[in-house]
Formats: sequence, C-alpha cells, structure tokens
Amino acid sequence: MSHKTKKKSNINLAIAFMGLVVLLVVLSFMLKAFWVFKESKFDGSDKFNVAVYDKRGVGIISFSPREKSISILKLDKNINGNAFNAMQIPVNGELSIKEKEFNYSNISASLFAGVFTDKEFHKNLTFFDILRLLLYAKTVSPNFIFERTLSKQLSDTEKFSVLTLTFRDPAILTEAKSIEVINATEVSGLGNRLANLVSYMGGNVVLVSSKENTKISKIIYFYDTGYTVKKLSSYLGFPAEKGENSGLADVIIIIGEDSLNKLKF
Repeated sequence: MSHKTKKKSNINLAIAFMGLVVLLVVLSFMLKAFWVFKESKFDGSDKFNVAVYDKRGVGIISFSPREKSISILKLDKNINGNAFNAMQIPVNGELSIKEKEFNYSNISASLFAGVFTDKEFHKNLTFFDILRLLLYAKTVSPNFIFERTLSKQLSDTEKFSVLTLTFRDPAILTEAKSIEVINATEVSGLGNRLANLVSYMGGNVVLVSSKENTKISKIIYFYDTGYTVKKLSSYLGFPAEKGENSGLADVIIIIGEDSLNKLKF
C-alpha cells in the first residue's frame, strides 16, 4: 500500500514539475512577446517610412494609413542609401535583403517572405511591425500605390515635389501648425536641413534662424501638444515643453549641441 502511495506521489511530483516548467516557458514567451510588442513602432494609423536595401539598390516605402495609400520611392543608383540624413529624408525603419530583389509589386508577400527566411531582414523593426505592415499593405488598392524615382538629374523644385508627395503626413498637414527652426549650434546649415525635413513631412516652416550656442535641443509649443509636436519630438528625439509667450510660430524647434552626434537630418 505504501509502495503504491509513494509511486503515486512521485508521479504527482513529476507532473507538478513538468507543469511548472511549461508555465515558466509560457510566461517567458508572453513576457518576450509583450516586450517586442511594446518596442514596435508602426501603430497602424500614422505615417511610417521604411528604407529597403536589396541587390538593385535602395528604395523607400511610405505607408500612409490615413490616406489608405502606399508610396514607393526608388533612389537613383548614383545616390548612396546612407545619404538619407544628408538628403533630409525621414526614415522610421530599415529592411535588408541585399542578396535578393524586393518585389515592390507585392509588398505584403515580400515582407512575409523576408521575415521568415532572413534573420537580418528587419534591422530595427520588430516582428509585430512587419506583421502590421504586411496586413496593411494587403488592404491597399493598387490604384492607391504610387511609385516615384529620385534622381540626381531632378531640379531642386522637382526634388522637393517628389519628396513632399512621398513623405507628407496628412495629420501634420491638417493641423497646419506654423513652425520656426532655430540652429543653436556652431554647425552651419543645420537649420535649413531640418526645415527641409519638416517641410517634406508636411510641416509649415515660417522661419529659420540661428542664435548663440545652446546645449539642450528641444521643441517648444504654445497651445496644445497635438500630433505635429508629438511626431517631431518622437522622430528627432527632442523633448517637448510648453512655452509661455507665443511668438511668430505655433512651434519652435531648437537644435542644440547635445543632438550633434545623433542627427536624423
């Protein structure tokens, strides 16, 4: 009798141990999934730009859920893909399949194939980002997928037109906040470069100026935060704070010296 009881007790102990192991594995998976989800960038509603590196060169896919559209920008082979910052092109994430060709005519299928076959496919995007992007791509009508090319032969006016058509954010356009850019560093031209990036995103830049060196970069707003301030603060990595006395613009972006080693423009 005692032998059977001991055997049953051992079986129950083994079952309990296995159950604990399974529970720990499940909890570990859930925590990892939660962390990956938390780190994801694409929320399914706001403008999102992804750079694609393949064997042919560089392209950018701009997903615009508010407009229910997708814009594809092909970069001329003579343009270095690492020049995004120098060209003031806003990029939120990167995909890399340098040994293959990305099929822009079927974006959702290319995203699906890449995420499961190439470990280096999504450098700074999460699995949830890729999943959301491919699901969104499947909902977009072919009539609302636009393809453009950026080449060195384009004039400045043509280049501006191509970039604004591709990267303008409808939510920023709708808010129509006036924006002033102040370069408070010793680096000449930063104000104009940031002004270009903001303009490509649909921002209304009314003034670019400079002042004596300031250490801290920041965005000052005078009314409500709004989408524009949140978007620019998130992309640039500049903290936003409310100002007391409104001036010429609704929003002031100050480029300080602390941002010089992490500029995105």
